Amino acid sequence: MNAAIAFILTASVAAVYTPVPGAAQSPVYTNAWGVKVVGGLGVANSVAMRQGLTNMGQVGTLEDMYWFLLPLDKHYHIAAMAPYPQITAALLQEDSSNDNNNLHLKVEPAWIQGFTGCGVVLAIVDDGVDFKHPDLIRNYLLGLDLNALTCTDSAFPNFGDTHGTYVAGVIGMEKSNGVCGVGVAYNSLITGILLLSGFQIDISEAKAFLHQNNKIDIYSNSWGPIDSGRSVLGPALMATMALEQGAQQGRHGKGSIFVFSSGNGGRNDDDCAANGYVQSIYTIGIGALLSDGRPTDYDERCSAKMASTFDGTSAAAPQASGAIALALDPNHHFGFGAIDAEALVTRARHWINVPQQQMCTIYVDDTIFVGPSSEESIDILVHDEKVGFLEHVVVQATVAVFLGNRGDVQLELTSPAGTVSILLSYRLLDIGPGLYYKWPFMSVHFWGEDPYGNWTLTVRYRGAVGSVAVDDIHFTTYGTAEVPQAIQNIPATCDPVCARGCARAGPEYCDSCLQFRIADDLTCVDECPPGLVQRQGYCYNATLPEPICSNAKEYECSHECKEECSSGVVSKKDACYAACLLHYKEKHHKIRQDPYGT
Repeated sequence: MNAAIAFILTASVAAVYTPVPGAAQSPVYTNAWGVKVVGGLGVANSVAMRQGLTNMGQVGTLEDMYWFLLPLDKHYHIAAMAPYPQITAALLQEDSSNDNNNLHLKVEPAWIQGFTGCGVVLAIVDDGVDFKHPDLIRNYLLGLDLNALTCTDSAFPNFGDTHGTYVAGVIGMEKSNGVCGVGVAYNSLITGILLLSGFQIDISEAKAFLHQNNKIDIYSNSWGPIDSGRSVLGPALMATMALEQGAQQGRHGKGSIFVFSSGNGGRNDDDCAANGYVQSIYTIGIGALLSDGRPTDYDERCSAKMASTFDGTSAAAPQASGAIALALDPNHHFGFGAIDAEALVTRARHWINVPQQQMCTIYVDDTIFVGPSSEESIDILVHDEKVGFLEHVVVQATVAVFLGNRGDVQLELTSPAGTVSILLSYRLLDIGPGLYYKWPFMSVHFWGEDPYGNWTLTVRYRGAVGSVAVDDIHFTTYGTAEVPQAIQNIPATCDPVCARGCARAGPEYCDSCLQFRIADDLTCVDECPPGLVQRQGYCYNATLPEPICSNAKEYECSHECKEECSSGVVSKKDACYAACLLHYKEKHHKIRQDPYGT
């Protein structure tokens, strides 16, 4: 093979340097390498074997990317890989966890509508899931789970690791079994991807984000960079590629859904603009609210958050994931939405997919210099009409602070329509010089606007000494060429029986009703017709037969479950129940039950 030799040796974590006051932070390197080998699996195996390395396999579905492990001895192997023309890149893996590190969700109305997550599969990307827990065992998919750190097929947690099990319960706790509680999407199917219990490297993250992405619909991530108020960290090369590929190709082309907590660093004056997982246009960032609708004091602010829900952000992300699972129950083509489960499932019934994504990138050939206690602005003219309906706006730039504190910088973006979005807030604890290197500052605050016209990027520096330079600026708008049909269908005025919002004109298209809603056809009415029971604002027949969860996705039973599945007598308390349920379509389970147990 005459491939050009382009051997690259680079530390593969975030594309930034995070300073720590008083001392430089030493990276923790592992014995794992991400290696790009042209020629297929056989060539990769041959290269690894000749050098005494172990090929752990392809990194998800990333083309020509493989996971090589080195023996824990002297690493002469790296230099020895260089002569192979098939190797075009080798990425040394560094431990990214080393960084110094009276409102409600309205799920009950969604349940009354009959949507409980049937047929939707969610992966809990965390420190493992105890599938033997009596509240999870019937909804857990053995054989679909993964330990992304060891490349094995068990996500059972190590002793003392309970976070992932808790997160799984928020989504998928079984209903009415007399154990703990009930999950947001209690008839969804869950599996675990163990990522957090050990060295967290780029390869492991990429494998986690791409794992079984035509079978898994939603990846729930209740983790992120340390909430120190001075950390700047995001996905590295392969994880970034995996998020993009998953969002574009997962779910058989409909796109994997990646949900991330925005972080709990609010008390440290942290900003999720420094969290590269939330800043990605391929993820949904979720914050936390109090019951009165105000942000919690630990919630992190940033312009990239898609929505917020209740409790801590570790719980907020699975709540959002569960709500999205409810929306996928009636319509598997549905994508993003607000965290109002009733409105979400109601809109999902009538949702029309948006047109193909368009993008426009403008390179700004200017450097912005800002002195002490001052600000500077530049104008960016968008005259390309490729994007007519905005979704995401990304300003990628290198922001360098000299002599002063990196946390004394604020970035602000103003659209032609006058909307102002804070791309980066001041961070009190981010002390000392430093930079954001080619960092993507993303905002969803301009959603639905027309990008055509003059944008203003303002850089503020509140430090009394030092200066700031912002350069290598790339301004990118993402959206669609035209206003999506689902948006065009929204009338100027909704039906008088609607409380707020509607998908189309008519009493059956209200997001919520002023008085009551008939459960069968979702029509809003002033009072329930005779013979119907009223609960939670819904009118329904208490004796209505419960529909069953058919049309489940088809999976192969895991090896250890096949014998039990084939027997046809699997106990509902057995760990193989969920796998058999999917493998044998005659094994149905109910999806619509009275949420009040009558």
